Amino acid sequence: MKNSIKIIVQNIVQLLVDEEFQKIETLTAGIRLSANEIRTAIYEYGCTLILPPLSEYKTLDIVRIKDAAVCSWSVRMNLWTQEEGKSDLSIALTIKEKDGVAAVEFDDIHVP
Repeated sequence: MKNSIKIIVQNIVQLLVDEEFQKIETLTAGIRLSANEIRTAIYEYGCTLILPPLSEYKTLDIVRIKDAAVCSWSVRMNLWTQEEGKSDLSIALTIKEKDGVAAVEFDDIHVP
């Protein structure tokens, strides 16, 4: 599942960089954060998101959630910006797997 999680995170980050906030909301069924909330957090941060080096996906913070009703992982990743490189801005996702199908929840954008 770790490889699947990596691919899911790469897709979310690509959508963030492309400012496809509505697609993120659709992908996550709007659970926790809406497209407008994601857009606002990114714009208020004030920097331009860029894709991180591929090596960053090897260091994802992935924690299995114990005692969850379905297999679930908490995932965090720092975002990168044109102005800063690796930034203080990070995303938190919950990825759940049921019957081989992954569902993604966009939990938070951490802005210092």
